[in-house]
Amino acid sequence: MTGARSFLLASLGTVALAVALVWRPGDRSLALDAYAGLLGAVAVAAVARRQLAAAPRERRSEIERLLAARPPAEPRLPELERLERAVELATQTSFDAHFRLRPALVQVAEARLALRGVALEDGEPLLAPEAWALVRPDRPRPEQHRLPGVSASEIRAAVDSLAAL
Repeated sequence: MTGARSFLLASLGTVALAVALVWRPGDRSLALDAYAGLLGAVAVAAVARRQLAAAPRERRSEIERLLAARPPAEPRLPELERLERAVELATQTSFDAHFRLRPALVQVAEARLALRGVALEDGEPLLAPEAWALVRPDRPRPEQHRLPGVSASEIRAAVDSLAAL
């Protein structure tokens, strides 16, 4: 609020006070209270404006400026985001465990076993039980899709087993 606006607002308040005193002389105390509140608000706004004008524009430290200037994070790979979502969903329903997470784990298992010259069908001895339960070729499709999925610890054990190949 500029000084001219403050003066104009105070002047309009004074005119409104005069009109209120003439129009309703019995409500003098209410009109004076409202007028005092208006003048107080105008004074507070004027003081705040002066303080803001006197304050330095930037109060950030050198460290804050350097942190603000750091480059933005690199975008995440869409495939990684898809796998993270598949793992999250696989812990919730058996449908997601079978149709979202399992295909990715089968693909990894086939590739890792192929490095040893072993087909997926023959990979049971090389995999942890948690991994084999998820990637075995004859794994039945879940009949009830809303049943709980695979626990996070089972997923971790399966991934660790595949990574150890």
